[in-house]
Amino acid sequence: MSRGSCGGQAALRRPTARAAARPTAGHRAFGHGPYLCLGAPQARLELQAVFTALPRLVPDLRLAVPADDPRLRADVGHTAFAELPVTW
Repeated sequence: MSRGSCGGQAALRRPTARAAARPTAGHRAFGHGPYLCLGAPQARLELQAVFTALPRLVPDLRLAVPADDPRLRADVGHTAFAELPVTW
């Protein structure tokens, strides 16, 4: 079993068990150092393409709430929205 980005076997009681409802063990997005996800560069490139094309493809896209309303997640080690409601 490979070491996962969330701490690997040491972080979980039953690391090989599949459990969709299992609480996270300190999610680290694409990982770091020896735990870096091999697909991270491609995922970042795809996200860059989506966010570049989105305003052109959906010109009326806008926040569905006031700009200061979206909550940030506190359970991750980077900036991430808990939700980001949009409308068009």
